[in-house]
Amino acid sequence: FKQIASNVKCVNFYGTTETPQAKSYQIIDSKLIQKLKEKNIQAIPVGKGINDVQLVVLNSEQKLSRIDENGEIYIRSPYLSLGYLNDDDLTTERFIQNPFNQNSKDRLYKTGDIGRFLSDGTVIHLGRMDNQIKIRGYRIELNEIEVVLKSHENISQSTVIAVEFSESDKRIIAYYVLKNNIDEQIFESELKNYLMRLLPFFMIPQHFVKLEKFILTPNGKIDKNVLPMPNINTDSIDINLPKDELSQKLTEIFS
Repeated sequence: FKQIASNVKCVNFYGTTETPQAKSYQIIDSKLIQKLKEKNIQAIPVGKGINDVQLVVLNSEQKLSRIDENGEIYIRSPYLSLGYLNDDDLTTERFIQNPFNQNSKDRLYKTGDIGRFLSDGTVIHLGRMDNQIKIRGYRIELNEIEVVLKSHENISQSTVIAVEFSESDKRIIAYYVLKNNIDEQIFESELKNYLMRLLPFFMIPQHFVKLEKFILTPNGKIDKNVLPMPNINTDSIDINLPKDELSQKLTEIFS
């Protein structure tokens, strides 16, 4: 937007239907963009809450997450909806009393979104909890891989899934659509090097699939149910599973 219209003011809003609508914002300017690049952050922050709203990031024990520690985003506000119609169980699960005081009217909405605090107190959104997987002991947010993939100058669209070929063989598969006509094999090698500079080794996809276009669902999202599987001969893969407790411990250490 800034390249097209230098005087436009860009604001990133964040909220959910249950809160309702936009409950936080982040004004985007050149200083923010530069700061994000220096910290190698690939997503725009969702900022801080509007008046009478607080974004709270809690860990799995419902304690406040530390700066740069991933957790779940909760929205604290007197303007939350009352709950889900005719669904008391879901209402109880998603609308909770503030764990930091005894006020029954002080409620938080559990968004199901992954986020973390930056050093200035703003919050960055990292994807959905239901898009989080665990491979070889590492907890991985597939959205983080997608964000880095989309940041490559030659990729117009991308998505990432995890496929379990067997109980001990879960793999990450990246799908992408190119902006230009580039040799697929040369580009895949370049893409792997690009990802290795920006992601830890355990988040690098094992397989890459180039598509001409993505099939979309009726609401405009990528239909992950119809993504083609890469041509993988899993029968030829020899996996030696640990046979005793010592082998299991050694495997966990080296993983």
